[in-house]
Amino acid sequence: MSFADIADTTARKAETFGFTETERKRILQSAQSLPTPPTSSEAEIFRKLEQLKRRDISWALNSSSLAEYAKAQRIPRGLRITLKPALFKDDQAFTAKWQGILNRCSLDLIALTVQQLQVGSKDLKQQIHVLEDEYTAIPEPANRNALQELDAKI
Repeated sequence: MSFADIADTTARKAETFGFTETERKRILQSAQSLPTPPTSSEAEIFRKLEQLKRRDISWALNSSSLAEYAKAQRIPRGLRITLKPALFKDDQAFTAKWQGILNRCSLDLIALTVQQLQVGSKDLKQQIHVLEDEYTAIPEPANRNALQELDAKI
């Protein structure tokens, strides 16, 4: 049975995706969600707001640091793909090309992560804005300056 015969028996094929250089640059240049259940109490709103603001800061730091790594063509240790070829391990030219393909894949995954962080960050900012409006609409909050104190604390 040949590979052509095997290919005819199944419709499964490897799906691939890759960023072009211009797409990667566009994503990285603009680098800079979760649904929220209805909240009721003042303390609960404030706690959720603090949690979302911390997440926003964390995502912004992750996005900017990953973008800087990618712009410098560096791959952080935890994001480097370290697969070794099973065949032709001793062929230096082959292993260099192999590593180049893996590096390209790692950089594409970094760009994809930055892109998704940007999308998620927009949703997160909307959630923060909604909760801030909800908090300021409370008739008599325990602490009127709580939002300013939260911003200063974070």
